[in-house]
Amino acid sequence: MPEPNVECPSCGKEPTEIYAVHNYSIKYDYEQGQWVKETGEVIYVCGLCLQEIDTRDIESVLKQVDEL
Repeated sequence: MPEPNVECPSCGKEPTEIYAVHNYSIKYDYEQGQWVKETGEVIYVCGLCLQEIDTRDIESVLKQVDEL
C-alpha cells in the first residue's frame, strides 16, 4: 500500500506506480578523453492518470528510492 498522504494532484488518488522519465545527453569530452553524462532532467508521471507530478508532491517517495 502506498505511503499515506502521497496523492496525485491531478487525479487525487494514491498512485501505486510513478513513472520516472530521465532525459539527459551523453557527449564525448575531448579534454577528459571519454564519454560523459551531461546534466539533464527527470519527469515523474502518475501511473494512474499519466499526468506529470511535481517532485514536491512525492518528496517522501523520492527519498525512499534515493532519487532526491
